[in-house]
Amino acid sequence: MLATIYAQVLGLDRVGIDDSFFDLGGDSILAIQVAARAHAAGVSCRPRDVFTFHSVAGVAQVAQYANQDDAGADDGVGEVAATPIIRWLHSSDGPIEHFNQTFVIQAPRDVTDADVVIMLQALLDRHPMLRLRVDPDAAGGWSLSVPAPGSVHARDCLQLHDELTEEALTAAWSRLEPTAGAMLSAIWISSTAQLVLAIHHLAVDAGSWRIIQNDLNTAWNQHHRGQHVVLHTAGTSFRQWASVLAEHAHSEAVTNQLPAWQQISATPPPLPAPHTATSPRHRSVRLDTDTTRMLLGAVPAAFHTGLHEILLIAYALAWAEFLGHPDTPITIDVEGDGRYEEIAPDIDLSHTIGWFTTKYPVALTVGELRWTQIAAGDAVVDLMIKDAKEQLRTIPDGLTYGLLRYLNPNTELTGTDPLIAFSYLGRLGVSAEQASADGGLWQITNSDLPLTAAARNEPRQPLTHIVELNAVTVNSDSGPQLQANWTWASSVFDDRQITRLGELWFEALTGICTHIRNGGGNLTPSDLAPSPVTQQQTEHLERPSFASVHGVSHGEDSPEVHARELTLDKFIDAATLAAAPQLPRSSAEVKTVLLTGATGFVGRYLALEWLKRMDLVDGTVICLVRAESDQLARRRLDSTFDSDPKLSQHYREFAADHLEVIAGDKSEPDLGLDRQTWQRLADTVDLIVDPAARVHHLLPYSQLFGPNTLGTAELIRLALTTNLKPYTYVSTASVGDQIDASVFTEDTDIRAISATRKINQNYGNGYASSKWAGEVLLREANDLCGLPIAVFRCGMILTDTSYAGQLNVPDNFTRLMLTLITTGVAPGSFYQLDENGNRQRAHYDALPVEFVAEAISTLGAQVADGFQTYHVMNPHDDGIGLDEYVDWLIDSGQPIRRIDDYGDWQQQLETSLLSLPEPQRQRSLLPLLLLLHDHPEPPEPTRGSTAPTDRFRAAVQAAKIGRTNDIPQITAPIIVKYATDLKLLGLL
Repeated sequence: MLATIYAQVLGLDRVGIDDSFFDLGGDSILAIQVAARAHAAGVSCRPRDVFTFHSVAGVAQVAQYANQDDAGADDGVGEVAATPIIRWLHSSDGPIEHFNQTFVIQAPRDVTDADVVIMLQALLDRHPMLRLRVDPDAAGGWSLSVPAPGSVHARDCLQLHDELTEEALTAAWSRLEPTAGAMLSAIWISSTAQLVLAIHHLAVDAGSWRIIQNDLNTAWNQHHRGQHVVLHTAGTSFRQWASVLAEHAHSEAVTNQLPAWQQISATPPPLPAPHTATSPRHRSVRLDTDTTRMLLGAVPAAFHTGLHEILLIAYALAWAEFLGHPDTPITIDVEGDGRYEEIAPDIDLSHTIGWFTTKYPVALTVGELRWTQIAAGDAVVDLMIKDAKEQLRTIPDGLTYGLLRYLNPNTELTGTDPLIAFSYLGRLGVSAEQASADGGLWQITNSDLPLTAAARNEPRQPLTHIVELNAVTVNSDSGPQLQANWTWASSVFDDRQITRLGELWFEALTGICTHIRNGGGNLTPSDLAPSPVTQQQTEHLERPSFASVHGVSHGEDSPEVHARELTLDKFIDAATLAAAPQLPRSSAEVKTVLLTGATGFVGRYLALEWLKRMDLVDGTVICLVRAESDQLARRRLDSTFDSDPKLSQHYREFAADHLEVIAGDKSEPDLGLDRQTWQRLADTVDLIVDPAARVHHLLPYSQLFGPNTLGTAELIRLALTTNLKPYTYVSTASVGDQIDASVFTEDTDIRAISATRKINQNYGNGYASSKWAGEVLLREANDLCGLPIAVFRCGMILTDTSYAGQLNVPDNFTRLMLTLITTGVAPGSFYQLDENGNRQRAHYDALPVEFVAEAISTLGAQVADGFQTYHVMNPHDDGIGLDEYVDWLIDSGQPIRRIDDYGDWQQQLETSLLSLPEPQRQRSLLPLLLLLHDHPEPPEPTRGSTAPTDRFRAAVQAAKIGRTNDIPQITAPIIVKYATDLKLLGLL
């Protein structure tokens, strides 16, 4: 459920349970929406849980079932203490009656005028701050109070119009009057089903609008079903929050930050203050979609920071260039989200609207870089961004500045605010077309009305800054776009100057994205706090990610990735790469083999094969097995061979003298080993055999990048340390899915025939892409360092007849065999019939596992130089396909009934599978039936292998591999063995 909510909020098709919310483009405002949607679905989590744990898996560990009982909930009614941001507004000169935020909300198509009144009344009664009343107090300040629900009537707040005009909007703003408790003014445009909401800024901030949208949809769902509309009171009210802030302002944790804020406040401004700042002007400009996508995902992920920090650093860069003073600290008044739930227990603001904004100064020095270097994304940009990030990390939480300045009279924190301001309001709204397409929901849209309408519609209020940049990410029809809303005093700057400043900001952001595309980004010392490390020490600890390598966000729809992006210098340190070409080669006689994936189906047979070979030379097979300890790793590997006494005895005889098992993980830094063990392997291993991979045909490349691609890079690093160790890589025939069959041969360079790869949600795309990436990296290692490589692209691998109980239970072929046997139904043919309705000659491309293991071991050991690719596939046009497999099962006594019509078979198959016991259902084809429905017609019959096998077959024959010294055919005993082994494993 949480994964679905993450995907919905982020606008993605799917989110992995381990993906970071913020690497995917999340921000504080979207975190609020996650918590609100989860609560509506009956699960309680808070925005701070998203900030703390990032991933679906992490949040799920702390989430609880929500308590929908409102008993004892704080209703927010009564006197409300003024928070720091409210006190700041009071201290500003001039009227604030019409200081508001305005949004256009697209309503469902069938909403009537009367429905709108009901929706608005539900909002007014649910949210106390929409009923706020502001009166002057005896001390010259404000007295804030909230009356009971029902005291404000929706009809009094609503005006009906045929179209949205400037006059109607101005009239709506003019009806706002905090002293009269008029905090909301609405316009309903029935012709377009649009609701325009203008809410006084004292009652809302950017994060509040998602809550309002969710409440509108909840209320509409109830009303549309004929139910009484009730929006449950939940969480912490703004009134309670204000009291918590007043108390927290006097805590030691806050007062300890006073010296830091005093130092920042004393920083002189980068330009002199004008005598007057009048005549506000406004401009909105949007950044292109591709750059915005990178800013939402790849850039923050690469620098391990938030988008807010990246935008702020670029803003400081733009100002430094604009002013011509790169060494001068740029002081900026920054607005941020102030929902700091962690300052007190049991605080939940995910359902609360109000003005939670924090406002605090920062001072950034961005150094002396030529603007051409910044715009081009040169390498020097890396250190500049990291240095600025570390400066920001030394600044206390922005909340504490306002607490000290406005709520603690015992502290002295004065001074003028910076002259320039910045805020990032998160990702808001959809296009009008998108909203209309989803006609059943209330949707905030990206209208021409700016979120910061406050400055426009209260011309009497003096400007508090000479330039303000309010940025927001809007969802356009072409994708997300960063929108810059500029407000400036025309008495200080003219239009041309602000245009240039805006261009500089976009140029800085584009340059940063270019830098990431070129492999930039890394950890900084604060990422490893509290460890006392320097920037130089942290560089080697950073690991690349899908986003940082390919320059795209996780989860994006069908991005293209390029082979040229997979360069070794993104994965391996410069010193190792520089030394590698001069390294000696490992011993020609292989006596120590490092084997990954030994508990996997192919891996266990490779373990047996290499143990037999090491017995001949008194060598050692070192198996890297995922486990908590070496002992548990050994136990896990031993259990892999206990299905058959003959197999167990065979394994243990060889393992006694020639096997070492160590706990590790190829996807972890240093393979998950301590440095001493890593170095021992680097010094002693003669050959690396790598069949390990996470085989999952539904996960995208972004989620398989770590265990598969990054793991391959880590093993390459080992292969390039101390000496050059030949590398045997088990790949998949599926890397050819996007390659023209005429060039997908054993002697072509994967980088040439597959320079670009589409990443999408298709079945198997992620796994094949991760193995493609591994092949590209190995080609790089061979070209740059002379690393000997043998790549084996394997098709379907079936069981063998040698040992009982050895099946690859999770694979699709075993699922098919289990499905056919348990349901007792099969199609008349798995392939299209000929014009006379008869079965056609077909071939199923598969090989038995023992032969595959022997071939990989024999041919892999022969590669002492160069790069060899083998297509481990079945080339025989022998007329032995899936239909013949069913014949063999029937001949062996399995009661399988053929159904002539392929579509009828699918329907009966699904019905039969649903009636199976749970253990069989889970291991059958049922989870993949949706894929079958995408292909209601049987496929064309295949003839021979899916790719040429000339080199592989010649090598097999030359080395006399297998019982026939040739690539074998699949025989009836292999297929019938599936039935006996499935029964042995308790699945039949």
